[in-house]
Amino acid sequence: MSFANPWGLMALAALPAIAAIHLFHRRYPRFEVSGLHLWGVAQMTHTPGRRRERLPITATLILELLAALVLALALARPQVDAVNRSVHLVVVLDGSASMSARRLTAGGDIKTFRELAIAELDTRVRKLPPGSVVTLVESGRRPALLFGPQGHTAEAIGSLERWSPQSVGHDAGPAWNLADQLAGETGQLLYLTDTLPEAGQFTLPGRMEVVSVGEPQPNLAITAARWMIGDGDPAAEGSRSTVHLRLVNLGAGSATATLTATTRDGRQERTVLERQVELAAGEVLPFEAQVPEAIGQLDVRLTSDRDALELDSHVRLIEPVPRLVRVAVTLPQQSVARQQVGRALLALPGWTPSGAADADLVIAKASAVASKAEPQQWRLGIGPVSEASAVDLSDRSVYVLEKRHPLLEGVVLGGVIWGGVQELDFDFTPLITSGMKSLLVRRLDSPATQFVLNIDLARSNLTDTPDWPILLSNLIEQCRDSRPGLRRVNYRVTEDVRFRLDEQSAEGEELLRLEGGDRPRQVARGRLVEISGLTRPAYYTVHDDDRQVARFAVNFQDIDESTLVGLVAGERPAVVEVDTVGFKVDSPYTWLILLAIVMVIGLALGDWQVLRQGLAPPP
Repeated sequence: MSFANPWGLMALAALPAIAAIHLFHRRYPRFEVSGLHLWGVAQMTHTPGRRRERLPITATLILELLAALVLALALARPQVDAVNRSVHLVVVLDGSASMSARRLTAGGDIKTFRELAIAELDTRVRKLPPGSVVTLVESGRRPALLFGPQGHTAEAIGSLERWSPQSVGHDAGPAWNLADQLAGETGQLLYLTDTLPEAGQFTLPGRMEVVSVGEPQPNLAITAARWMIGDGDPAAEGSRSTVHLRLVNLGAGSATATLTATTRDGRQERTVLERQVELAAGEVLPFEAQVPEAIGQLDVRLTSDRDALELDSHVRLIEPVPRLVRVAVTLPQQSVARQQVGRALLALPGWTPSGAADADLVIAKASAVASKAEPQQWRLGIGPVSEASAVDLSDRSVYVLEKRHPLLEGVVLGGVIWGGVQELDFDFTPLITSGMKSLLVRRLDSPATQFVLNIDLARSNLTDTPDWPILLSNLIEQCRDSRPGLRRVNYRVTEDVRFRLDEQSAEGEELLRLEGGDRPRQVARGRLVEISGLTRPAYYTVHDDDRQVARFAVNFQDIDESTLVGLVAGERPAVVEVDTVGFKVDSPYTWLILLAIVMVIGLALGDWQVLRQGLAPPP
């Protein structure tokens, strides 16, 4: 027993006050006599010393004392601690993909580590005292609240029915810190995982208990997948494309597996590839196979009785659609620049020749790069810029490159002699400079994307270095990225997906809708659409109202999570013992106390009414 407001007990001082009132405030009833003359002869007698009078024990006194006592207790708010102290249990569940692996080495019923962790949690929850609460947190790239905070124990296990751990790039630290904050000063912490954290390697909260349900398991995985289309017409009969895979045996023993690839033919599923493969322990097997073109998509599966994790044995592939950049070269026919540009383009993929009017990229003389051009068209002007005099820079020159610009990715300019440098008479942003001389710039006086290469290729050795094809390749790739649509259609989990919308679609106000994975979600609309946080392998589609604007596949390919031979089972107690105070429950007799107060007051009023009638004069 304790009191929430001990100062309320000061009201007990009213008890002696009530007794004193009853002792000194005596009431006597009136008596009628025949005459008052007889009272005059009475002699008053005095007894030496003091005489104590007994406190009259009446029903009124008892009721008043009881009422004061009950009121004092009510002010003090008595409360009773629960016999079994209730606790707040905060559990961190390992959300890494390895938790979805099956325990093949145990024999009997094959359960996943996820199921074993839920069973361990169920046992712990059943042992909690009545009135306890539970909070469940999932660890991963970012912690996620699965249940609670401070939810009822009876609902905790049911909330994990749809829990599917598939995280890659797992980091449990933020989840531990979140759990420590949610637990407060008196909560209990528990971490359920598939491998014990190494002592000293991670900083766990001192009061966190760790339970690992993992064991070393064999596993096969597809760690890389790529679909390469042929050079011919995809719609032509008999045309083929190639699927490249990397198969890995991550177990301690050899394994035999079946590799199958299926596609959808209407509502029917059709097998286009089926092979038996042998994989020794630790073997990495590059695999490639030809498949028909124009089939749309492939579902590739690797099945074996030595495969504990199915998540990394299934790959979804969408057939790539060629996004050729239309390139027009308008340089003079006999010029060195035209010859060197043509020689580099022949070695580069992903482009097709075109006329200047329909081209996505125009490579022309620097003097022919007009300030007015089509906004959607890219241009590269190659010097000489004008008829003015020019200077040559030796190989001892220091070149400063804007490395953050994607056009210069991989460009180093080592040993390059830059010839034919002239002054530029237009507004630009420099990308390559040497001292005060701008060598590669982007024009600012045009709505189109235009670059000017301030060089005379006949007086330079730039075309003899690897920087030349790299520069043109970057230019083509950047031009391709500027066009509407997806650059790629097959991604890994956690990769960001970026694509551009056409001008008409970009001007809308409504959000785009992403379907696939766990549940649909909305995506911000813009000229450039960015989608991040895709952690579930699936086919995804992006819709603008009822119109599909993009479709891509996301696959699980993470060798760290696929490696299951290092899983360790065991338990590790908390370093710091927590004295759980528990929750104090208000006394269930509170309403009875209030009822008693009302009853005492009612009885006191009744007693006063009786006394008042007894003291009243007779009629």
